[in-house]
Amino acid sequence: MNKAPSERERNDPMRVILNLAELKESLSSITKFLPASSPKEILKGILVRVNDDGRVEWIAFNGTLGIRDFLMSQVSEPGSVVLPGSPFYSLVNKLPKGEVELYMEPGDSKITLKCGVHTSQIAVMKAAEFPELPVLNHVNWSVSISQVKLREMIERVSFARAVADETRPLLTGVNLLVTPDSVRLTALDGYRMATQVTSQHTDLPDGKEELSVVLSGEMVKNLAAILEDADVPCQLSFDDSHMLVTFGHVSLIASTLAGEYIYYGKVIPQSFSVKVKVRTDTLKESISRCLIVARESSSRLMKMDMRTEEMTISANSPIMTMRDVLPHQMEGTDLVIAFNCEFLNEILNHVSSDHSLLQFNGQNQPMMVTPDDGEDYLFILLPVRVAE
Repeated sequence: MNKAPSERERNDPMRVILNLAELKESLSSITKFLPASSPKEILKGILVRVNDDGRVEWIAFNGTLGIRDFLMSQVSEPGSVVLPGSPFYSLVNKLPKGEVELYMEPGDSKITLKCGVHTSQIAVMKAAEFPELPVLNHVNWSVSISQVKLREMIERVSFARAVADETRPLLTGVNLLVTPDSVRLTALDGYRMATQVTSQHTDLPDGKEELSVVLSGEMVKNLAAILEDADVPCQLSFDDSHMLVTFGHVSLIASTLAGEYIYYGKVIPQSFSVKVKVRTDTLKESISRCLIVARESSSRLMKMDMRTEEMTISANSPIMTMRDVLPHQMEGTDLVIAFNCEFLNEILNHVSSDHSLLQFNGQNQPMMVTPDDGEDYLFILLPVRVAE
């Protein structure tokens, strides 16, 4: 004899009809936030909350970062349940054309999905066991920025953050600095720094000349993955410990990193004794050849020998050597300087201008890399000290 399900095992009844294309689009964003593994099985699921006003909420939460999206639908019976996230998305991606109907009878432990000729039943988990997303207790301040610009800024700077640093956890995040006239993102890991600023007006709270907060690396990585390539705004709102991002019908929330970010203004030199202008694509190609050679040695070392008449890029390893002579324009005295070529290669992959400007103050001082047509973004790279 089959046992009747206990109160804990029962799920609410639910019946809803959804647009397949809209469902696929929503799930493509939601599933990016699902943990690959978790000691809590329910966190690998997606909470579906069907409301009687026609809104269907789709919620994922990995324990630190949460996302909520909603679709408008034809609701026959409201309810809520937790679906297995990745398997459900994989199934939806393979459905035939047509509307998607989801329904579940009272006490069921499986939900039925119908679409065209297809019918399937999917085991579900109890909605009541899904953790609540964090909420902003109050909004201390907020800033609005276009989605395409924010994504560009995140992608340009976030590579320079530390992947893991137990002694300086703030370096695993990205600093957001807002003034009345600008928004700046900065990341650094102790060897390199990337920063980009965009000019825009923002109303700050009374008495504040600037506001600074450190966004978690997980937040910026996932945010960049779902922002749309459109010049439409998204809103960033903050309380004392959380950040809420809203755009369209999507909202994300995560904890910010506690502490004061390193004052990086002192890292950026105000003047330079040597300036070199070089085609970005030519320099990238040379550095890519350096990588082949330098990866055969533990140092990943490359040298730049800059003279008025020529600029030489070289790398050596126990089994290979290479040397390129590049066309360039130079101001200042001759200079020989060495860098980790993997770091420099990564920087150049984020320079979008035809020419790059490399600026120096000596063999043991950091190099600054900017596009030659402005300084809305720049990169700092520390040199590698080598024996004469």
